[in-house]
Amino acid sequence: MDLSNWYREPQGSGYRIGPTGELWSGFRGPARISPSSYAVTLDAAGKVVQVPEPSPDPISRALLGLRTGAGFGTEAKGDGSAWVLKGLPPGLTVEAIIEFKNPVTEKTLGVENGPPERVLLSRSRKADSPLYWDGDEGCAPGSRCVEWSSVDQFRSWVARLAGADELNLRKFGLELGELRKAASDGLIYGVVTESSPRRVREMSRDENVLGVWITDIWPCPRKERCP
Repeated sequence: MDLSNWYREPQGSGYRIGPTGELWSGFRGPARISPSSYAVTLDAAGKVVQVPEPSPDPISRALLGLRTGAGFGTEAKGDGSAWVLKGLPPGLTVEAIIEFKNPVTEKTLGVENGPPERVLLSRSRKADSPLYWDGDEGCAPGSRCVEWSSVDQFRSWVARLAGADELNLRKFGLELGELRKAASDGLIYGVVTESSPRRVREMSRDENVLGVWITDIWPCPRKERCP
């Protein structure tokens, strides 16, 4: 387990670890998203003992369909917010989850040499929310990986996993087999985007878009270009 950028705090015969620094201001792992970091308790051998359950944030609630039952991967066709999106003026940034009818590749999205995307690499899963990867995670240390590619980043981390990691992965609601399959397939089932209202409306009209969930809206800073 790579613990660079993480703090370690002794606890009993083991210790607690947690993300530190601006890069880890929020936990964005391959299964869930939380707006605040949290600590994981390990034993002396480095095995995961306890994983706290983060409070659901807007993205997590949308993915899981909390309160609505209309989650990502359930063919729910979004959260019914099209009427809100229709009336949004310029000068705003909209954070939204876009689900595709048919999964696509990064090449299809046309993101080569651009900033890494926040991508969803599966539909909904029995154990948890869809497999998720945040391009800000970067490539695994020592790997030959294309930094702009979220899928390549994900593959570089999955390649480091072995059978001995299975028990720890299950603590996070993950299965090694499904991670390896997602890495092998390299398909994107949806994205989390931060775009202008006009751009999100354009995306929602794409024939391959199944649904849109609006998770946040905020004004663009003055004298700065909106996305």
